[in-house]
Amino acid sequence: MITQQLIILTPAEAAAFINNAIIEGFERLKDSLRVEQDRNNAVKFYTVEEFAKIKKVHRETVRNWIKEKTIAFEQNGKGCKILIPISELEKI
Repeated sequence: MITQQLIILTPAEAAAFINNAIIEGFERLKDSLRVEQDRNNAVKFYTVEEFAKIKKVHRETVRNWIKEKTIAFEQNGKGCKILIPISELEKI
């Protein structure tokens, strides 16, 4: 059986909740626009840090995805910067 709870918020709590939802929405929109702008400007790769920021995960999560072969990457040699193709954004 599913039960429902009624949560009562003060006006200040309701305003803070709405404000946070709006800010999160704008952040998602900003990230989407950045990705679209990158595509239009022919950006072909992201660094681990850039990819993590867009996906809103820790850079170690991205490194784990690389180790698990969940996403593709390019690297010119051991110790060189890891570059992730922009096309990998849709995989995760």
